[in-house]
Amino acid sequence: MRPLPGKRIEPAAPVEALVAHDLTFRYGATKYSLPVEYVGKTITARARAYTVEAWFGGRLIFVHDRPFVKGKHQYIPEHYLPLLEKRQRAIRNAAPLKYGVLPPQLDEFRARCPSKDKLEQLANVLMLGRGAGAEDLLQAVECANMSGRPTYSAVCRFLKLREESFNIIDTPIADGVKVDHAGLSQYDTLLSGEGDK
Repeated sequence: MRPLPGKRIEPAAPVEALVAHDLTFRYGATKYSLPVEYVGKTITARARAYTVEAWFGGRLIFVHDRPFVKGKHQYIPEHYLPLLEKRQRAIRNAAPLKYGVLPPQLDEFRARCPSKDKLEQLANVLMLGRGAGAEDLLQAVECANMSGRPTYSAVCRFLKLREESFNIIDTPIADGVKVDHAGLSQYDTLLSGEGDK
């Protein structure tokens, strides 16, 4: 038996990849998106059994789920929000909004929203995530989805209701009710039988 190696064995072979102008790097036949600040930079991709990690400057910058379907690109819509804010007209044809990887609640919103501008509404809902917590936003989207016809304004309404309900819970309630305790001595005399005489 040989001794264990002195260094940890890396199960993934690192591959260098350039982040293109569309905010993606390629690993195999699949594109993986990264935040806009990495455009034009060379990152290190490490593919594992179920994930693809992107590293830059010795630190992990993003972990993608590894698709099992060849060519199923992994666009993360949040990576594209700064660009979409500057180029509003690009929203209608933005692949990250049409085919991007989203949590189930937002995926359902994208499928059920009846408006012609549903991708713009989806982008606006994603931008709400900057001010609201992810959990609060996803619960508001879920409530809007339950209506059967979710919209951006419905999500805003549910977010506001959620915020107001938390404010009510956090507000201390002043005890303005004064209760006078009645004397029960008359009932005690009845129970003891002295009242029968």
